[in-house]
Amino acid sequence: MIVDLLDPGERAAILLAQELNADLILLDDMKARRIATDRGLAITGILGILDQVATMKIIDLPAAVQSLNNTSFWASDSLFQRLLDKNS
Repeated sequence: MIVDLLDPGERAAILLAQELNADLILLDDMKARRIATDRGLAITGILGILDQVATMKIIDLPAAVQSLNNTSFWASDSLFQRLLDKNS
């Protein structure tokens, strides 16, 4: 089964989202996102969540992006810049 190619956490999240008929699943791993999309699940990632809360003026987006850059999370500089530009 293709979902078996994922790490256990991503696999469990996708299977649970399917079981619950979830409205949305939070995934950042590209392979997991493709599999979830192929299974008809709506997805977002950390940057999508940051975009939503920045639009609602709940967070200081530049500070949140800087904090995220200090973790093991990875996204391209251009993706971070597009997010910042969209919300400036």
